[in-house]
Amino acid sequence: MFIVLDTEGIEELREIAILDHNGSLIYGAFTAGNPKNSHIRLKLKPLSEILTDLTEIAENKTIICHYAEHDRQVIKNSYIRAKIPIPNLKFSCTCELAKQKHPNLTSYSLDHLRLGSKKLPEHIQITAKNEVIAFLNLSGTSFTSRLKNFNQLTVNHPDYQFHLLRDAREPEITGKVGKEEIAKLNHTKNGKFTIIDKSDRLNFELIYNTITDIENQDLEYSLSEALKALVTLQGD
Repeated sequence: MFIVLDTEGIEELREIAILDHNGSLIYGAFTAGNPKNSHIRLKLKPLSEILTDLTEIAENKTIICHYAEHDRQVIKNSYIRAKIPIPNLKFSCTCELAKQKHPNLTSYSLDHLRLGSKKLPEHIQITAKNEVIAFLNLSGTSFTSRLKNFNQLTVNHPDYQFHLLRDAREPEITGKVGKEEIAKLNHTKNGKFTIIDKSDRLNFELIYNTITDIENQDLEYSLSEALKALVTLQGD
């Protein structure tokens, strides 16, 4: 079993979001007392309470992150700051797994894009198709800041098609800036924002589980063969 973790904060935790294996947001909180959270009124919790909740949620689960080293360090620093013993948390980094286990992959390879040290939506880069598929189920300023960075990637890579997906079960984006950034993406020639329903979620879960099973050697196929087959089945 696994959970997906995303954090905000440079030295220590400022904001946290946790998704379950179905992609549903099961936990979200802002750290009370953090200067950058002075405008936040909802979901404010003491750092110690957030870390206690994280320890309970992550028990016997693998924590999946996109840039796991950053999230791991932020979490570690936070436990130290809160004077709470650091639990034995198991992390898995999506981009590092692809790089380490398939260093010579050329056909339908998975990678990720960077925009300096800025935070981006969780995404995979399918190099052979010149496509980027990203997911953004956060809300508030976290949604807006990541979408702004994603829009910049879209401009920086005009040869790629960018698909940004959001679960229909998540709250509707109502903020002015957030709506403007969505409109910017949809008005580009190579970007699109899409709300995904249950059938879409099942398709992407199939793809993710297939990749995970191959990584764990539960399926006797190469990653490139599986991705090619899945792309053929899923079409555009």
